[in-house]
Amino acid sequence: MEADFLDAHGRHWDDAERLFQDQRWANADHLYGLAAECGLKRLMLAFGMPYDVARDWPDKKQDREHANGLWARFESYRCGHHQGAGYMLTTPNPFADWDVAQRYAHQAKFDQALEAIREVGTLLGLQITTEDVTGSLFDMEARLATLRATEESIRTLLGRPGNLDQTIAIREKLAQVRGEIEALAAQRKALSDSVTFSRIQIDLEQSAKAGYLASKDTNWLSESWASSVVGLSSVLREVGSGAVAIAVYSPLWLPPFAGLYWLVRRKRLQSASPAAEVQFRL
Repeated sequence: MEADFLDAHGRHWDDAERLFQDQRWANADHLYGLAAECGLKRLMLAFGMPYDVARDWPDKKQDREHANGLWARFESYRCGHHQGAGYMLTTPNPFADWDVAQRYAHQAKFDQALEAIREVGTLLGLQITTEDVTGSLFDMEARLATLRATEESIRTLLGRPGNLDQTIAIREKLAQVRGEIEALAAQRKALSDSVTFSRIQIDLEQSAKAGYLASKDTNWLSESWASSVVGLSSVLREVGSGAVAIAVYSPLWLPPFAGLYWLVRRKRLQSASPAAEVQFRL
């Protein structure tokens, strides 16, 4: 049976997505690894991997590995090909702990991550979502190809003779296009990195430990006393700090306050003097 890595990649990926949506983690995980293996081998063929047509498998033994062992081999072919720049893999290998022998493992092993989350607190809600970004990646590839072609055209114009103003304008346009290429390439890399990951959204409520609360209750009197002493110390410290601040800033506030007090007192004495004189005459 002739191998078709591209078709195998597509069907394994499609089935893995369906299983993942049904929360059948074990088989979904297994098929994701096979999909990655087939996709990488299809690209390795395009990048020049020797292939034994008679036996219908890669010619070199080290190229017959699965997803967990293909990362370095893929990079060796990609780096040696002129079209390999846009297919750089993420590091580290996300399938490093994946193994084809896991098809024999018990399915409970694949729920350990969720079980570890549940130990943190009470699980109030769980939502696991995936998103197919293949269309967006293809769109970015097309836009990158167009921008690179534009960049080459601008470089051709830059090599032609012209006045200084034209040269400056061409250089500015070249810098703009180069910036767009780098930004789009970064977006593409970030999007390609997220293809093999899913989002787990959880709502947790921290669980209180009964033993911890009981130990607190036995020492409530001493803890209340200690808390009160600390609170009183804080109050006294604040009052002392305020008194020190008032004393330090007294040269600023004391003269105006004394002058105001003198004016008020003088006004009261002046208003009381006529009444005293009338009483003396009577």
